[in-house]
Amino acid sequence: MHSTERTQLGREKLTTIEDGQTDTDLEKHYTVHEDGRTLRFPHWDSSTNKPLLPIDVVETDDGGQVTETYTVDPARTAQS
Repeated sequence: MHSTERTQLGREKLTTIEDGQTDTDLEKHYTVHEDGRTLRFPHWDSSTNKPLLPIDVVETDDGGQVTETYTVDPARTAQS
């Protein structure tokens, strides 16, 4: 089963894939929207509060055009 939570602006913030039988979360993917930048945190590990795969970053200009894309090693993230 697949579910998506959205922000007040209708942008995706959490996608969850469940097993469909016991409501166990198999995968969680978070997305953070900032002015000029979107960060995607794939395969979130709730036990470490870090993604299991590199963070995808997309930077845009004031017109919404993509200016740069890159990934960040999840080991470099701060836990809060």
